[in-house]
Amino acid sequence: MLLNDLQTLGLTKNEAATYLSVNESGKTKAGEIIKSTGLHRNLVYQALDSLAKSRLVTKTTTGKVASFQATDPSHLLDRIREQDLVAQKVIEELKTKAQISDQEITIYEGEEGMRAYNMKNAENLTKDDCIYVLGSGGEKFQRVMGTRAQKKYFSLIEKNGKAKILMYPKQRFNKELMNKVRSRPNYEVRVLPFNMTPSAGIVFTNSNVGIHIYEDPVLVIEIKNKHLIKTYKDYFDSLWKQETRIECGMEAFKNAFYEIINELNPGDEYYVIGANVIEDQTEYIKFFNEYHRARIKKGVKVKMLSYQPALKNITERFKREGDPKFKVSKIKPFSGPMISPMQTTIYNGKTLMVLTGNNPTIISFENKDVYEGFKTYFDELWNQVK
Repeated sequence: MLLNDLQTLGLTKNEAATYLSVNESGKTKAGEIIKSTGLHRNLVYQALDSLAKSRLVTKTTTGKVASFQATDPSHLLDRIREQDLVAQKVIEELKTKAQISDQEITIYEGEEGMRAYNMKNAENLTKDDCIYVLGSGGEKFQRVMGTRAQKKYFSLIEKNGKAKILMYPKQRFNKELMNKVRSRPNYEVRVLPFNMTPSAGIVFTNSNVGIHIYEDPVLVIEIKNKHLIKTYKDYFDSLWKQETRIECGMEAFKNAFYEIINELNPGDEYYVIGANVIEDQTEYIKFFNEYHRARIKKGVKVKMLSYQPALKNITERFKREGDPKFKVSKIKPFSGPMISPMQTTIYNGKTLMVLTGNNPTIISFENKDVYEGFKTYFDELWNQVK
């Protein structure tokens, strides 16, 4: 793997093999390198001369005997820096001599190509710039980027600018990355209430639109066209500004609740008005047992106003699922006029109205005024009960 990586950085195969031999041997002689690599002596001496010119190897001579030793591996970056300076100079000269088309299309093929496109976007961000993502690719994107490039990509965004991500339910990142991007001020993330193809996504900036296709091979179609960028920006903004959405079905119901504990950090708290237990629906009972077990394990707190008939069962659930001393689960009776199939959940600037039944419905409000209104109402009710 190192041999291939060194060739990717610009070393020839012989230079890479020679460099690895010197690096692993410490101070060594040419004969030992020849023996270690299996290369002809002339090829080894040529490689050593080239490595010395690149400051990757030093040569010392005692009498007539030469010894070689690897320098700090960070000198591998010297060549990249020099190439970058030359590339910048060439780019500027070419721009002055050529007519640039209003539209430019570039294909980035394979995993290396997709990584190169995304890293370029992150590196070119400035303080007021943003990377917009419509369909994140989810764990497919993570696999293509790889751990090292993914870490650098998100670090560059934090350092240079920001990102706004609209993802489809089936294109979520894994839990670790979801928690990270939601906890950092440079990122804003929203999950759309409908699914599109999990094998494609759109990433765009103020300078280009990149159509990501997660087939075999993966590829990015980059289009530089100011009119197309504006079109995608307007479409993105219209989706982003939707403050209310309605979803139906058991899968949407489960996703809405897990979204709460995925978004909140340990120690964060959310609030419930009108909690109930649906006695004749085993799927609901099983789900809430598993859900609160996961919530308690993560340490997400809840303050719950429960209808009186459900109070005992919910209290027993908290004990049974890992919170016998009620460290993260607080519950009080709700003196509502009747048992209702609707529960209101308030968290992190959002409000969910959940209607249970054979086909549950979730009405979501991402509006801080709505949140503040319901939170004030919750606090008044909570403080009335001693």
